[in-house]
Amino acid sequence: MTLTELKEYLDDYYGLDISAKCRKANYVRARCMYYELSKYVNSWNSLETIGAVVNRDHATVLHGYKIFDNYFKSDESFRITYDNLFARLESFFSSVIEIKVIERKELQDLKTYYTDKIKIMQNRINELENAKHNQKSNIDDFKPLFLLNDSDILQFKETRLKPYLKMIKTRKKPKVIKNVSGAYLR
Repeated sequence: MTLTELKEYLDDYYGLDISAKCRKANYVRARCMYYELSKYVNSWNSLETIGAVVNRDHATVLHGYKIFDNYFKSDESFRITYDNLFARLESFFSSVIEIKVIERKELQDLKTYYTDKIKIMQNRINELENAKHNQKSNIDDFKPLFLLNDSDILQFKETRLKPYLKMIKTRKKPKVIKNVSGAYLR
């Protein structure tokens, strides 16, 4: 069933043209019924496509969904009419409903997958921000060196930096003592 066929079916059922530019209650109710039932024709129809069949824009369709909910909650006869129409058209909708159930499950799985991915990425971002903060604090320790003039930098290099680097090269690594259960270390 197509949207046009659904519109024609509802035109016959209500005995009026739901695409007519009219704001009378029976027209509004019929259009709301069309908007709601159109969800089951094809799950991938856009609001714009649904509205185009009855000469309305996407915002009107969205508003029609809200009006449908109000009618459905407050008007018993509207609810009965909807149930009757849905029952008559259910054979056309059954395949779409099955697809929607499958799509909903797949979407739920995708949502869970990407939510987990987002959490992992957020943790990684936090780790990188902490590392960046630590590096920045290390750089702050060396800022006074950047303020030195050329002769002071050369003197620092010759008297402090070179001896320190030589000392690091000659440093011995401490012994690593393995802890063996049941053994006494001296």
